[in-house]
Amino acid sequence: MCLKSYPNSDTKLYCFPSRSQLIYLTGDTNLNLLIENAIFFVLASSFLAIAGWMWRNTKPYSLPEPLPSWLKIWFGTVAILAGVLPIVALVL
Repeated sequence: MCLKSYPNSDTKLYCFPSRSQLIYLTGDTNLNLLIENAIFFVLASSFLAIAGWMWRNTKPYSLPEPLPSWLKIWFGTVAILAGVLPIVALVL
């Protein structure tokens, strides 16, 4: 943190480190990536562990039987469009 002041003024400004200064941990890019990935892994794993512990006593969800007849049409349409539209967008 740095302290700046305007010329001819008693007002003082506090400046904070920029994003690039905050990210810069070491001079080695590979080490920075390793640290970043390790932090993500710890956060993601801890979220999954906490969520799993919180949901340990919930009953499993079951789909209603028999499935509605419109579900096959809807699911087929969504599956086809999800595969076809991205390919068309890539080709065009």
